[in-house]
Amino acid sequence: ALEGATRDLTLCVVVEAKAEAQEEFRRCQQTMAENQRQLAAHCGEVMNVLRILMQEKDAAREAQGAVAVQTQDTVVASLQCDQLLSGIRIINVKSIEFHKERPMRGGQGIVRRATMSLSKGRAVEVAVKTVPAGEDEEEALVRELALLAKMRHPKIVKLFGQALSQDTGEVWAVMEYAQLGTLRDVLDVCSAAASLRARRPLTAPLPVSKARRMLSALGGGAAESEGDESTVVEAARAVESVLGGSLPGQTLAALGVNIDVVRGVAHIHGQNMAHGDLKPRNVLVFADGTAKIADLGIAEVLHSTVAGAASRQGFARFTIRLG
Repeated sequence: ALEGATRDLTLCVVVEAKAEAQEEFRRCQQTMAENQRQLAAHCGEVMNVLRILMQEKDAAREAQGAVAVQTQDTVVASLQCDQLLSGIRIINVKSIEFHKERPMRGGQGIVRRATMSLSKGRAVEVAVKTVPAGEDEEEALVRELALLAKMRHPKIVKLFGQALSQDTGEVWAVMEYAQLGTLRDVLDVCSAAASLRARRPLTAPLPVSKARRMLSALGGGAAESEGDESTVVEAARAVESVLGGSLPGQTLAALGVNIDVVRGVAHIHGQNMAHGDLKPRNVLVFADGTAKIADLGIAEVLHSTVAGAASRQGFARFTIRLG
């Protein structure tokens, strides 16, 4: 009887433990199911947040594109307004084809040689000027465009118009191209040639690339097969033939250049303006020997009460010394 009671008691304990284990397992399953539901709910919320963020990102991108288009339209409208107010022609960038050569650094920016297509299949060689990115530089270019449009004169570089680059948003100043470069270039070549002729030591590197450009512009070829010294001497001879005398020095050629510059300065002063930065690098020389003033980006308005005195001083102050 004792053994039977012990066996029954053990069986009851086992059954009760099994029931408790099954109940605990059931509770664990319920807890896991609840956790899965909460996790799914959290994942759904996260996905919704990500979806909203993506939508906002797409909307911001579309808005940015719209602003860029609007800004471009605003710039174009501004240029067209400038055209009406100042008479500056708006040029289609598709009509401008740049030459494959290194850009030249001008007094106030970068200058590239290009060909501009005209009507009836005609074309003209032009210089396209841009400035580095920056508010001050762009403001100076805008000032120069306005002044060039206002100061039309045979001794001031001619402005064909302005163009807007669709790729960079840069404003281009499209001007007539000076085949011989700046007066500084001409003086460098002629000075080097004078030293070579006199067998004096050179004080600066030979301006070979400038000399070849001048020879090419004057129909003398690039002289690739000749030596550097021969190229410089030949270029100087061609330039001096166009100018009517040698440079530098107190010669008829120097007098002719100074007369052109003084005429340009007189016209600028007649508009109650002062160039403010006149130097050989800001004077352009053309294949016919004409010199013209360029780079009016920092020109200043003269006060009306001192305009006459400033103009009289300006001839002495701005006349270029070639001797």
